[in-house]
Amino acid sequence: MLPVTVPGAVDGWMTLLEKHGTMNRGEVFQRAIEYAEEGFPVYRELSDVIQKESKLLRQCPASEKTFLKDGRPPQVGERLVQKEMADSFRKIVEGGREAYYRGDLGKALVRFSERNGGLFAERDLEDHRSTWVEPLETTYKGYRIHVMPPNSQGIALLMQANILENFDLARIGHNTLDYVHLFVEAKKLAFADRDRYVCDPDFRSIPVEKMISKAYGKEQAGRISLKKATVRVSPTNFKSTGEDTIYLAVVDRQGNEVSLINSLYEPFGSGMMIDGTGILLHNRGRTSALTRPILTVLNRTSVRITLCARP
Repeated sequence: MLPVTVPGAVDGWMTLLEKHGTMNRGEVFQRAIEYAEEGFPVYRELSDVIQKESKLLRQCPASEKTFLKDGRPPQVGERLVQKEMADSFRKIVEGGREAYYRGDLGKALVRFSERNGGLFAERDLEDHRSTWVEPLETTYKGYRIHVMPPNSQGIALLMQANILENFDLARIGHNTLDYVHLFVEAKKLAFADRDRYVCDPDFRSIPVEKMISKAYGKEQAGRISLKKATVRVSPTNFKSTGEDTIYLAVVDRQGNEVSLINSLYEPFGSGMMIDGTGILLHNRGRTSALTRPILTVLNRTSVRITLCARP
């Protein structure tokens, strides 16, 4: 239970719907409830990943009951039915965010946590709120790129763009050996800093401006050799220098845009399902680091939403 942080998806859904939605909760959840209640044919990738993660799923009775048919992974074409999830969705339709964070579903999570060595208290759920933040921005050869700020890891994309802007990719040629090499090396450099510095900004400062500066991108580009791959990449010391995720992009007729990632982190998250709810718990805290006296958390919630509304 320790990698399971406060689930933020429900509050993210409700906040988005209340501020920008054009449908009610019943309309939004209708198809999801139908698929959970009536099931859907298992496709090849899902069958394969259940097979791969079957050992994990068997460690939790509710997960095993849901995803393993008579103790075996479902075959392609067999229906996966999740009636308990449908019931949980109906509770959210009826009670909104309160049904999860202050109602039966939240209380079930706390009881499940207590039985499985977790640290959840009801107050953890009651205190959770989605936050509205300003996106980070950089440019790439005239194009503006926006991403979510930490505690999201979108900053790594901006860092890679700033590094690669220093190379003539058109001359190098798309998907040539040098082209792929440059992308891999840029990613190594960006991810080394990501893993060192991206955390929960409520608890620790992050050198964001330095990380996404053009000067730093040029400096990082100078660390790349076209003749040799870097085996180990160390993060920059800024103090001294000053299969699992779904993605949706939707644009409506008025030009409003939603960029949505809804993730358990790994294919089945923690593999732990809250009894009687059909709800799998994520494990987004897996790569967190406990330092003194700060707990840095990569993602407190399991949903990231970006909104772009026309004036």
